Amino acid sequence: MIPLQKQIKKIVEKIILEDNKKKYYVGKIILDTANINPVTYLSFGTWKLWGSGRVPVGVDVDDIDFNEAEKTGGEKTHTLTLDEMPKHNHTLNDGTDGPGLYPNWGSITGWGVTSEYLNGNGGESNSAYTGSSTAHNNMPPYITCYMWKRVE
Repeated sequence: MIPLQKQIKKIVEKIILEDNKKKYYVGKIILDTANINPVTYLSFGTWKLWGSGRVPVGVDVDDIDFNEAEKTGGEKTHTLTLDEMPKHNHTLNDGTDGPGLYPNWGSITGWGVTSEYLNGNGGESNSAYTGSSTAHNNMPPYITCYMWKRVE
């Protein structure tokens, strides 16, 4: 290569590099399905994996939870609290009708109901507890990728 060609090549490479530095500024996020650090093909900057195990959400300046970049929140699984459960009740018919002796003491088979009465118009029937209080999946539909952030 003659000296003039070398100089032109250097100038073109410098222009491309400066243009890429503007495109891939500090704070830029790149999503990729290949686990290749962007420095290997851009030849500049320091890139770190970003947001591992998290779903990105757009900034919403009118919502305190989302009003600036890189806020975090949410949870992968969640156990509902009593306040988060819908208000509800359970109506039970224990089969008793009118005054009399109802010697049923225990659980009505298959219903999980405890009947407590000896005589009169039946007694009090309580539904058994249901559920196990374990956390439930709280994940939206997702697809994984590598997210790289330029940090310097």
